[in-house]
Amino acid sequence: MFLHEEKIFDNGLKIKIFNGREKFKGCLLVAPANAVPMIFYQPLAEWIAKNHNIKVVIMDYLGVGESTPIHPKKISRSASAWAKKDIKNVIDFISNDLKVETINYLGHSIGGQLVGLIPNINKIDKIILIASQSAYFGFWNGFSKLKMIANWYVLIPSIVKLYGYLPGKFSSMEDLPANAALEWARWSRSKNYFIDHEKEVFFKEITSPIVSISFSDDNYAPLDSVEWLAEKFENTVVERIHYQPVDLKKDKIGHFGLFKKKNSDLWPIISEHLKLT
Repeated sequence: MFLHEEKIFDNGLKIKIFNGREKFKGCLLVAPANAVPMIFYQPLAEWIAKNHNIKVVIMDYLGVGESTPIHPKKISRSASAWAKKDIKNVIDFISNDLKVETINYLGHSIGGQLVGLIPNINKIDKIILIASQSAYFGFWNGFSKLKMIANWYVLIPSIVKLYGYLPGKFSSMEDLPANAALEWARWSRSKNYFIDHEKEVFFKEITSPIVSISFSDDNYAPLDSVEWLAEKFENTVVERIHYQPVDLKKDKIGHFGLFKKKNSDLWPIISEHLKLT
C-alpha cells in the first residue's frame, strides 16, 4: 500500500494525504459520493500520487466512514454542512498547511453537486465532475422514476424516523446522519434541487475551468440531470464529456465503475485534466 498521512480535525473529520511532504506545487482533493467512504477512492488516489507530481487528499464527510467519532445517530451534520464546513475546512487546510499553489477538485456525484455550496470555492483552480447531477426525481423515467419518488418521499423519511439515522444496510453503503439523509431527500423532491432551499449558493463565483464527465449506462445520473448541473456554472467554461461504455472498450461503467481498480486503465480520463502547477 502506498504510504499516506492522516489528519483528524477537532470535530472528528478525517482525511488522508498522499505525497503530503513532497515539494509538489499542485494538489487534488477528492470529494466522495453520498454514503461512499473515502477508502473506495484510495486506489485512484494512490495511482495519481505515484504517477503524477501532485499531492492527493481524500476525505470522509462528518458522520460517514472514518469521520465518525461517535455513532452517526448522534451526529447532527447536514448535507449542506458537508460543503459549508467539512469541504471548506479541508480546502483551507490544503491552502494553508500543504503549501501548494494549485488545488484541483474532483467531485463524484454529490461531491460535485456540493461545489455550489462551498464558501471558499474560489480557492479551487480546476474542477473535475464525475457523474455529478441533480437527484430531482423528475430526471428519471418509468419505473426508475417511481423508485426515486419512493426513496425521496417515503423510504428515506420513514427509515430515518424509525432508526434515528439512515442505516447503510438499506443501501449497501455507509450509514448517514439523519439531517444529511433528510436534507438530501428534501432537495431531491425539488425541481431546482438545493437551489430551492439554500439562501446562498456559489455557482456564479466559480470562474475556474470545469470538466463534467458522465456515462450512458449510469442509472444514478441520467444525461439530463448531469446537463442541469453543468448549466449552473454561468461564469466559466464547462467541458462536457459523455461516454458510452463501448467507447472505452468496457461492457459497463455505471455510477461507480470509473473508480474501481479493475478499471484502472481508465484513470487517465481523470489525470489528463489535472492542473499540476
